[in-house]
Amino acid sequence: MKKLIEDCNGQAGGIVTLVFIISVFSFAYIILSVLMDQFVLQSNTLMATFHFTQEHRDAAVLVNMYWFALPVIVILSLIVFTIQNAIRTRTGEV
Repeated sequence: MKKLIEDCNGQAGGIVTLVFIISVFSFAYIILSVLMDQFVLQSNTLMATFHFTQEHRDAAVLVNMYWFALPVIVILSLIVFTIQNAIRTRTGEV
């Protein structure tokens, strides 16, 4: 733990990778959110119009829930990646 607190290396490679991953995911999520909104709108229209079973409705709700849980999963993955990257020792890191 002492090594993590007193580490004076910038770890520029890890920081650049982290910023790149966050920006790519953010742009992809923003772009795909428009498509997901259209999917939810169409599925709600179809469910109101046609006769679907409860399993179909539960599946649509589950897809919507997973879509909104995706940022949390990515953030937790990035936290694990960042901690793993901070613990790993490298020689000559700028």
